[in-house]
Amino acid sequence: MSALSDAPEPSAATASPFTELPGAGPVVAWVDGILNDFGWATAVNLTLELILLAGVGYALLRRLLAHAVPWTAQALVRPVNGVIDGLRLVCLLPDLAVARTARRTRRCPPALLYSYGNAVLDGADRLQAGVRKGLPALAVVRRRPGLLSCVALLLAFGYWNTSYCGDDTGRCESPAAQWVGATKTLLGDEDGAGRQKTDTGEEARQEGAGKD
Repeated sequence: MSALSDAPEPSAATASPFTELPGAGPVVAWVDGILNDFGWATAVNLTLELILLAGVGYALLRRLLAHAVPWTAQALVRPVNGVIDGLRLVCLLPDLAVARTARRTRRCPPALLYSYGNAVLDGADRLQAGVRKGLPALAVVRRRPGLLSCVALLLAFGYWNTSYCGDDTGRCESPAAQWVGATKTLLGDEDGAGRQKTDTGEEARQEGAGKD
């Protein structure tokens, strides 16, 4: 049997944990396949994928916070206040029913009924005032969209990284742990190759000195 047949077969490329990201998984899987075709180390592939995801996520979040959120907040003021008006009407229906019943029976409505009606009206007015002030105030995010985007990305990645394994705490490794392990392996291989070259050069020099 030839030496080629005895050589170990190359191991299959390890799938990137980023391929399991919600929404972006299929795109990352496509990019991961291209990177694996180059034959680069796993640490290099993971680093490039992380940079790509961070860049795209940052650009999308920055645009969202700078434009979409302020516009949406302002546009929601009227619909939300309309919903509050509807809830106020529904809450006043018992008040109306009791008042009509009292008039038919020629009785004076209880004082609690007036207190209830006033509380509903006052509460609805306060809610609408809060909506008119609170929703437009969300436009403040346009002042620091870059910083807020970075914070949101870090929080999202931290949550996804910690919940990646779920209840499987045995063999499962978080994406951060996989990246650290792959980087250590890459650096260890490079150090080993460097030491091997140094040892080979030293042996060559010793052999040359012996011949002299």
